[in-house]
Amino acid sequence: MTSKGLSKTSKLLGLQPRIDENGFIRCDGRLEYADFLPFDARYPIILPQKNWVTKLIVKHYYEIGKHVSGTNQTFSALLSRFWIISGREEIREYEHECYTCRPKKAKVAEEVMAPLPEIRFKTPLHALALTAVDFGGPFITVQGRGKRRQKRYLCLFTCLASRAVHLEVAFGLDTD
Repeated sequence: MTSKGLSKTSKLLGLQPRIDENGFIRCDGRLEYADFLPFDARYPIILPQKNWVTKLIVKHYYEIGKHVSGTNQTFSALLSRFWIISGREEIREYEHECYTCRPKKAKVAEEVMAPLPEIRFKTPLHALALTAVDFGGPFITVQGRGKRRQKRYLCLFTCLASRAVHLEVAFGLDTD
């Protein structure tokens, strides 16, 4: 045992712990002369790992961050008053257990694609043997300099077996 009553293998030994007038164990660090910091930031209260009080404090600070602040931001907010042994691990544990955040972090279900149509596999078809036709437009075109503008339409032929596309320009929407 050391002069402070801690074993040489204690995790608290590196934090230079001391007991204040209220009975809290605090870190006695190097910020003694940082008068611009509040007392709790200079001498944070040491909290044990895996303790129900620690879990409640982590929950409180995590909810202050509205469940969107990450591990580091929550840990930074905690450091203004507390020093938790393995604090990041405690915060990650709570994030994993949080019922509010669990649906937000769920994996998105992927849709299963439908099987390909039989026609693609039964017999090899010639290109554009089975087609779909679609029209687009009108498009205004000019042929040469100084010519007048004319309406043209796009005729789109799509092969249903191979998804090949053939484009043609149509002069009108009639059947000629």
